[in-house]
Amino acid sequence: MRDKLALLCGRRIRFRATISSYGAVRSSFGELGTPTVCLRNVTRTKTNEVVADHAWVVNPRLLGCSYGYDVNDIIEFTSRIRKYKKGYNGVGYDFGLAGASCIKHVDIYDDDGEDIE
Repeated sequence: MRDKLALLCGRRIRFRATISSYGAVRSSFGELGTPTVCLRNVTRTKTNEVVADHAWVVNPRLLGCSYGYDVNDIIEFTSRIRKYKKGYNGVGYDFGLAGASCIKHVDIYDDDGEDIE
């Protein structure tokens, strides 16, 4: 479980994350359904604290598909933390991101234009 996200449940917060991969939720019949995106190193921008090593966002039309972001692009966005049932059977629960908005691409360069990482 994502303990740091659990403490923020219900709040809208500004985050920074790296796009890890795109995918889709499969139905119980094996058909591809709702698009998803996996974000890694989900960091709260205000405190620079990593709140989740990764988080899946369901129906990410605003997170990438519309803006053409690629895997490994770093983005900032505002999202609400929500509690959801895990897996296809709905056994257990976890915390994730919902309702992303105010999305922008982040360039990570120093003054010389060199990569900081």
